[in-house]
Amino acid sequence: MDLKDSYIYEFIKERNIGDISLKSCKKGSVITDGADDRIHVIFLLEGAIKVVTTSIEGKQILIDEVCENSFSGHISKVRGQNFFATVIAKTNCIYLDFPDKVFDELMKNQDFACFFYKSTSDRVYLMYRKLLAKELFSQEEMIAYYLLSKADKEDLVALSKYYICEAMGISRRNFYNIINRFYKNGWVKKEGMCVRIIRGDELERVSNRMRWFFAESSI
Repeated sequence: MDLKDSYIYEFIKERNIGDISLKSCKKGSVITDGADDRIHVIFLLEGAIKVVTTSIEGKQILIDEVCENSFSGHISKVRGQNFFATVIAKTNCIYLDFPDKVFDELMKNQDFACFFYKSTSDRVYLMYRKLLAKELFSQEEMIAYYLLSKADKEDLVALSKYYICEAMGISRRNFYNIINRFYKNGWVKKEGMCVRIIRGDELERVSNRMRWFFAESSI
């Protein structure tokens, strides 16, 4: 994406763009970690990233997933909190890296501040809904909903076990128990690295409450 085509360009075009670094990184790179004492705000131009933190027990917890034309970094610090989060590139990425001083200056501009807060507030709400879903619905409901929401026109779903377990907070053991039960019931069947939905009506029945809950968003 050309910088001039990004959502943020209108808000920074009047200043010296050289104050803001244009950076790139490879898939799997750590853009900033939980020990970074900066606010370290970035704006993602291309690619996808995830934001994770680690529990006292050493379990990695997925906080957020960010696509292009979005802010990331230690956003919690802007709100007076600290999630001690680590930002990791899910794909090759290109992003703007704001020095803290430059970001503070930009936040004094009402239009930029409104753009920043709206962008991040919308995601915080979706993050809350996803977290709430983990408390409201069973793991079976979550997996059934995932399969339905990710199926293509041929009813095929690329089965990324690592992603599903991370995004939903499900252990691999529980994931295999549930998906094997779906196989046994004849609701889905394995095809290479994918599964094909055979009984979408049964998956709809299982995930009915969750489909209603996420009627206007996606997991």
